[in-house]
Amino acid sequence: MDCDRASAGAYNSLERLDFERALFFNTSYSFGQKKLRQEVQAEPLCPGSGGTQVRCVENRRWMYNGVMFMTANVQGERRGAAGNHGRAEGCRSTC
Repeated sequence: MDCDRASAGAYNSLERLDFERALFFNTSYSFGQKKLRQEVQAEPLCPGSGGTQVRCVENRRWMYNGVMFMTANVQGERRGAAGNHGRAEGCRSTC
């Protein structure tokens, strides 16, 4: 999420990610009529807003008809550059 840029509203990107985690990833099931159980990443923990460490609930996988699917938090163009609220260079999850 590059929402910390002025052109995108100058939001705190970790606060926005926490909001999305709570809104879209608050259960271990998918959306839709037929809810699918998903395996949710529990470790390692990811940075949250306010210096907290939280589960990486946006990183998931599930099987359907013999095919494995997954969601992953893929970083934006800045990937740990200065100004990304303390996220470390080379971080593999939500930096």
